[in-house]
Amino acid sequence: KLGELKAAIKGGDREEARMIAHSLKGSCGNLGLEQMMTISKDLEKISEFPSIQVAEEMFQKLEDLYQEILGTLNCYL
Repeated sequence: KLGELKAAIKGGDREEARMIAHSLKGSCGNLGLEQMMTISKDLEKISEFPSIQVAEEMFQKLEDLYQEILGTLNCYL
């Protein structure tokens, strides 16, 4: 989903990005990933952002958190 969200944001497709962010929010919530869920929830409001750059910055935070979580999980595998 992160790749799809990134593509939608880069392509300026705010509605597609909103739908993907909504789905991602639910998945993160189910896994207890509170910070990622919060950012995804904020990204759902993409149509209200003054520019797509705001969404790109938020996505970068989301992707950074994802990488951090993967790194932590890999320590236990």
